[in-house]
Amino acid sequence: MVDEQSNNRRFRLELGGQWEITDFESLIEALRISYSYFYWVAVPMEQVGETTKRLLEQHFWSGRYESVRTAENLYSRIPEQYRLRVASLHYASPGWIELTGWICAISLMAGCAAAWLRTGDKAFDLLVKIDKYFKDRKLSPPPKVINLNEFTGADVDLARALCFEFGEKLGLPKTEIEHMIAMTGNPISTLRFLTNLSMEAKRLVKLQEHQKLSLPPSSDPKP
Repeated sequence: MVDEQSNNRRFRLELGGQWEITDFESLIEALRISYSYFYWVAVPMEQVGETTKRLLEQHFWSGRYESVRTAENLYSRIPEQYRLRVASLHYASPGWIELTGWICAISLMAGCAAAWLRTGDKAFDLLVKIDKYFKDRKLSPPPKVINLNEFTGADVDLARALCFEFGEKLGLPKTEIEHMIAMTGNPISTLRFLTNLSMEAKRLVKLQEHQKLSLPPSSDPKP
């Protein structure tokens, strides 16, 4: 269902009879973290803003920043009308809760989850390759201070190639990858950003497989 005025879309969380309150809290928090990343990938560059761009650059280029806190900061910078909202609630066993969010971000989340489901093994093999890339360059775990001048042009070119290869596995078009590189400042940071997106996509897949989450189809055209 699309809200034509706000460009938002509904999606459903299924609530089982055996759920504890902590299960619900964990699910909502996981969904909010996923949404905070996918929103900024979907939004046009001119709407990102220097503060958000700087936050992304700092987070994915060093080991100083904790992921949950960064996601919370990113979420707080989403315009209020496009943040996740409770649209309806059916309290029963089983029951459900419907949330609304920006159609472009929800479509991207659904598309990445579907792509991960289709290419899980190949995507995992590529993650191993990416992990080796970071370890070979002493970037796993990321040090607190990193100097881009310490890397060769070949290092940057390989990171860029891996970005496009991995982005394809996640169902992301080349334009989105270029957008991510522009936001984070360099392909090495974008590669780390993509691994975060893959973890969120994998988490969404698990929620859908356990019938706790029902995302809308990702094939609808963007507004």
